[in-house]
This record gives sequence, structure tokens and C-alpha cells, in this order.
Amino acid sequence: MIYIIAGADQALVKKEAMDRIKTVLGQLDDFNFASFDMYNDLVQDVVEAGENVSLAAQRKSILVANCYFLSSELPKANASFDSKQDYQALIDYLKSPSNETDLYFLTGAHLLSEKSNELMQVLKKFADVTVLENKRDEELAQMALRYVGEKNADIDHQATIELVKRCNSDYSLMINSLDKLLCFTPKIRMEDLDLLVAPKLEDSVFSVVTDLLKDNSRDALKAFRDLTKTGRDPISLIPVFASQFRFFYEVSVLSQNMANDIDISKELSCNPFRVKYARRDIGRYTKDDILKMMSDLGEIEDHLKFDLDSAETSLELFIVNFKKNYRLASR
Repeated sequence: MIYIIAGADQALVKKEAMDRIKTVLGQLDDFNFASFDMYNDLVQDVVEAGENVSLAAQRKSILVANCYFLSSELPKANASFDSKQDYQALIDYLKSPSNETDLYFLTGAHLLSEKSNELMQVLKKFADVTVLENKRDEELAQMALRYVGEKNADIDHQATIELVKRCNSDYSLMINSLDKLLCFTPKIRMEDLDLLVAPKLEDSVFSVVTDLLKDNSRDALKAFRDLTKTGRDPISLIPVFASQFRFFYEVSVLSQNMANDIDISKELSCNPFRVKYARRDIGRYTKDDILKMMSDLGEIEDHLKFDLDSAETSLELFIVNFKKNYRLASR
């Protein structure tokens, strides 16, 4: 049987294929299983493996990963390597495959059109095609729990949800992060994530401003330094910070007009919960306080452009002096 399993997350695609193969074959060995990577192997080698019937196993499965020639989503192999691929040999085999061998072709979510591609024409005619949808965060959390359980370890609910979030809902990154955490402890908790799994970049950027508004300059400075350590250009952070302050300013202005969270969210085209948390973060700051913060950021940007000041030093001073410059003014 011929199978195509397609999806955006290639780690999930491979997991789906391996789950199916193990269900059919049980224990895998060199007699009943072979795998190929199309960035390193040739399709004619796949054909040869499919034609060679195993005398030690009743059925054989072949996994063919990174089939770049089946989807526009996967990067193409270089031309010199691709020119060695004998696609005609594969087409001939697919028209008359071995009855004792299952082939699993793994590729990206968007398959190439079969109109001008003979290989796709044959595959669409003879193969069973499955296109996997992206997993919801809840599903990824359940997969994380099962993975940790299979390792005879433990992870609590809060750490599981946060892990999925920090891994940007990426299955492969989540599993790699779990492997790293499990080398550190069999009982994974939030403090372990804080040590070993970096927050999402946008969360770190957002936390700088929210920590400042909460009078938590120490954490804001740490978040800022974490961003610069990971290679983020401090100059590129100024418009991001300014955008966040602008949102807080707009919420503050609308709040003074006695608008509720729903009305404000409609006006600003955002989720009402974002407005709720923004109003909480603003606290006792006035719209004039926030306007001054935006103005000072603008001055920092001007000095960087015309006086060649250090962006990192200027922003660190902005963070360190934040409470003194703005909180006192608002009381």
C-alpha cells in the first residue's frame, strides 16, 4: 500500500507515520523496516528497498521523509542533487508496487498540482492521502503529558500549559524541550521551565513594559537583557515598546470617558481580555504619564539617530529610572 502523509509540522507527520507502522508491524527491525531522507537519499534507493522482499518478515514498511518534490512548502534540494533522482523509476514502481511492502511518503501540507507532474498524478491515483491539521494547544498538552508519563516522570498542569506556549505550539520543539527538562528533573515544575526553556520572544518584549508599569524595574531590566543576549537589536525594540505604550494610552483615554472593556475592545479592535489586563497594568498612571513615556522614548530614538548614543545603555537607563521619572509624577 502507498501512503502520503502531509502536514505543516514534519515532526508530527513523522510521528503519525511511525504510529501507523508500529501498529501494523509491532516490533521494528532491519528486516521489516527501512527509512530514507530525500535530502540525503535517492528515490531509486527507495524503489530498490521496496522491490526487495524480506524473507524474515511477512510485511515491510518504508518511511520516506522530506519528500520535497511533492510539496511547495518544503525547501527544494539543490539542483545538482535533484538531477540524480530517478523519478521515472519511482513512477514505474508505484504503478505496480510490491503487495508485501507499505511505502509512507512524508511531505508538507500543500501538495503540488498533478496537472503537470506525472509523479503526483500517479500518487494521487494509487496512494492513500492524509493531510494532518495543526494540533490545538490542548491536544499538544495531552501529548506532552503522555510523553512524560511514558518516561516514568511527572509534569504538573501549569508547567504543561506554559511549555506549549513557550514552544509556540511546535511539537518538535516541545519534545526537545521535554527531553532537556527530563535530563534535569523527573518532576517538572514552573521553576524548571524558567531555568531551561526561554519564554517566547514576544512575551519577553511585552513583559518589559508591563513590569515597568507594575513598578517592577528589576524584572523589566532582566527581561530586556535576556532579549539583547539572544541577539535582539535594542534599536528594534524601541518601536515595539512605543506601540505597547500607545495601546495603554488609548485604553487610558477611553477609560476616562467611562467606556467599559467591551466598548473599548470594539474601538481598538482587540480582545476584551487584553483591555481588562491593560487597565489593570495601567493602575494609577494617567494618560499624561503614558504620553510622557512615549515622548521620552521618541527622544531616545532621536539621540540614537543624531548623536549616536548607545541604544542598550539608553534603554537600560530608561528602565532603571522609570519609577523615579513617572511614578512620582502620578501621585
